[in-house]
Order: sequence, then C-alpha cells, then structure tokens
Amino acid sequence: MKLKNFGRVFFPKAVSTAIFLLLCGLTALVITGCDEGMNMAGPVVMGPGEELAETPGENQNPSSSGEVKQPDDEQPSDENLSDNKDPGSEQPIPTPPSDFVGQVNQWLVAANDQGMPRLYSGPVAGVTLTVASGARTGEQSVTDEDGNYRFSDPTGETLQLHLRAEKEGREPKEVIVHRAQLTETIADGVIFALHENDPRKPSGTIFIGHEWPNKVRFILEETVLPHDLTLVIVDDVPNYAGFYWGGVVIAENKNCILHTIAHELAHAHQHAVAVLEEGPIASVGNWENTPEGRAYSEAWTKDLKEVGKTLYDSGRYLTLPFENMAETTSIFWNTGGRFDSRLCFSTTKLEKEAPNRLRWAQEWLSKKYE
Repeated sequence: MKLKNFGRVFFPKAVSTAIFLLLCGLTALVITGCDEGMNMAGPVVMGPGEELAETPGENQNPSSSGEVKQPDDEQPSDENLSDNKDPGSEQPIPTPPSDFVGQVNQWLVAANDQGMPRLYSGPVAGVTLTVASGARTGEQSVTDEDGNYRFSDPTGETLQLHLRAEKEGREPKEVIVHRAQLTETIADGVIFALHENDPRKPSGTIFIGHEWPNKVRFILEETVLPHDLTLVIVDDVPNYAGFYWGGVVIAENKNCILHTIAHELAHAHQHAVAVLEEGPIASVGNWENTPEGRAYSEAWTKDLKEVGKTLYDSGRYLTLPFENMAETTSIFWNTGGRFDSRLCFSTTKLEKEAPNRLRWAQEWLSKKYE
C-alpha cells in the first residue's frame, strides 16, 4: 500500500500509465526479436565416414527441421497459450497461412585442415518441382537462390506431395515430401540408416545430384546398390580422384571420370550388400565379412596362387580386399571397352590373369538379393 501511495505522490496518473505502456512495449520487442537469430544455422559439414563436424546450436532440437526448443524453465505458461487472444480483446488472433514449403539441396566437397575431402550441403537454385500425382497434378514451383520451394496451401491441409525435381545437368528425381517426416525417394535400392543429424533428414528436404553418364547406367540397372544413390562431379577432389560415402558417389571431372565412377559404384555395391547381410547401420568395411566378401577373398587367393599378381595387385590393392574388389569390378564392367577410356584402366585381362575373380564377378555382381 505504501508503494502504491508513493507512486501517486510523485507521478501523475497519465505519466504512470505512459511509463507502464512503454515498459510493456520494450518487453514485447525483446521477446519477439530473438526468434529469428536463434533459428539461423550455418552449413552442416560432414567428413566421409565421420560424424557431422558441426552440431545444432544451443537449445536446438537436432531431430527437428530448424525449430528451436526453449529450455524447460523458459516455456510459456499454459495461461498465455491456451486462449490465443490479443491482450485487451476477446477476439482470437487469426492463424497465419501455412503453405507447403521445403528446400532442394546438393552435396558439395571441400578440404579440411588436413587436406582431406569433406562433404557439406548447399542449396540448389532454379530447380523445377512439379506435382506428379493427386489433385494438384501439374502445379509447379521453382527454387529460389536459397533452394527454397513453396506450394500455396493457406489451410495447411496438405500433408504430403508427390514431386518431380528437374534441372539441366541434374539427375531427375521423384520423391514424396512430407510436412513432418523424411522425404521418400521413389527409386530402387537398399535402404541404409542415416546419421542422427544428417542434413537429408529435415522434412521437405530433397537432395539432387549430377546426371549419371549414359555409359554407366547399365551398372545402376544390373547391380545391387544403395537406395537414393547420388552422383557429385567436382573439378577438384583433394587427394582423391573420387570416393564413396553414405549413398554418395564423388568423382573428379577429368578424362578418367568413367573409371572413377565405376570404381566408386563398386564400393556402393559393397555398402548395399553389407546392409542386406548385417543391418541398416553396416558400413562398406563390413562387406569383407559377408558371403560375397568371403567368396571374393577366396577367388583372389586362388588367382595369386595359380596365376600370380596382376598389374594392380600392389600397394593398397594388395592389402585391402575391398579396394582390390573395386578395381577388379571396374575392369569387369569395362569389358569390351564400354567406357572408351583404355588409358585409365589396367591392361589386365581378367580371363587370363584373374580367372577366379572373373568368375566371382560374373556370379556375384549380377546376383539379385531378396
């Protein structure tokens, strides 16, 4: 009571009211001005076979698509949320439009501090997205410079869309995108587990790759490979002509690119077989313990004993079975000069110098897994 009288003595009623309203306005400004900054996040960087290099910011839920979860002690009270009314008014605040939105991304490659290649994600502008089925068939959206797309949906009732993503130089892709779950790619292949913070996870996200060269398409059609396999062609891969990681084939843009792609597709095949035999979290390295991997090691041992070393049976190809298999496989796929890149390949004739591995390739590379 004394505090109330003190206010009345030193402040006229009009001044007291003005100060009260000013303080309320400043409080509202502080609360609403933080949200945008908290939602900003840098690119997610990933190393081949490693954890994500960057983790979500403080208080961010990594399983969400950019939504920031407040700490428990800062959660708004039920009293402030339940009515959704404008202060001083009995009228509810109108719910804003809720269009169906998402983003089209790509894999990019850079070198880390040790000069090793690392993958990270980035947006793709100018991708045309067409609704391929349902009541909205034919509707289109084109991604902006940040890779964002939007389909009008003021009521927020659209929960999923069947889309076809297209851009010149990119492999066309059909997907089912959802408001609240992973994107489903309409393609064959063995499904493997994604890392908890994999940038492919947020709902509405679509990853597209470069167009596969026509001369390697027979490999995609005849061989067991991971689901949603993506090709990335770069002008410079640090320390590598190419590599494979988690459903992504990376190849340097040079004369031997077809050889590189074939070699890395062999590693992709190893990944698919390992997942089929040992479960969705299996890696390429688990391939050596599968029936196919053991059969290869036996064939390789027989070749070394009966014929001797081939030109590529040295260095890492002599000590790492999964690398020796990838080189044997790329030579097998190039039978008859399919890739028109003779200078990129060993001159090994599998039928004479590696007959046991040739028979292995004929049996296992066309094997259809249930």
